[in-house]
Amino acid sequence: MRAIELFGTAELFDRLAENDHLYTLVETCDESTNTRLLGVVCEAQHVARDGVQAIIDGFAEEQLKIISLAVTEKGYCVKNGALDTDNLWVQEDLKSPTNPKTAIGLIVAGLAKRRELGNGPITIMSCDNLPNNGVSTGIAVREFAARVADDPSTWIEENVSFPSTLVDRIVPALTDESRPRIQDQLGGQLDLNGIICEPFRQWVIEDNFKAGRPGWGKSWCAAGC
Repeated sequence: MRAIELFGTAELFDRLAENDHLYTLVETCDESTNTRLLGVVCEAQHVARDGVQAIIDGFAEEQLKIISLAVTEKGYCVKNGALDTDNLWVQEDLKSPTNPKTAIGLIVAGLAKRRELGNGPITIMSCDNLPNNGVSTGIAVREFAARVADDPSTWIEENVSFPSTLVDRIVPALTDESRPRIQDQLGGQLDLNGIICEPFRQWVIEDNFKAGRPGWGKSWCAAGC
């Protein structure tokens, strides 16, 4: 998995790379605490460090089949069921679609490059806790695409899917108060990329994949049954 960050500084991603992209997950509830070292991230990109074009090129790579999003409600730039064209960042991205600042503008630029290279279909999968999150994502992407030159919206309609999801977990941002809890679990070692969250129960994903359905269900059963 390639992790991408659009805002803030690249310092945490630099430290993640120094740690071979490994990070600590602490699942905690009233009954118990479970600590694991995760290695699902193979690469990390930050706009401030790697540049917008590197991320656009990555979205166009043929082997990439799913782009997953966790950008909070504001990141979708949707208002009253439509693309929020009053949003100043959306307006800036529409004026300069090859140098986008929003997640939606970045995705559309990547999809346009993907179409140009003929690299086939892809799935855009929202993991934010929003009703009909896939529908909102599709609206934002299609309406943004329809407003840029060399409009890729027809290609998107035929080659991109937007499944809705339901994730049974909230992952709060790490704070100065929560970091010592990870440090305690690691015997005093500090992991600035660590995560504290509640136990995971289920991940429901609409069966709507343009580039093939991943075998996540089989993997979960093998690990948890």
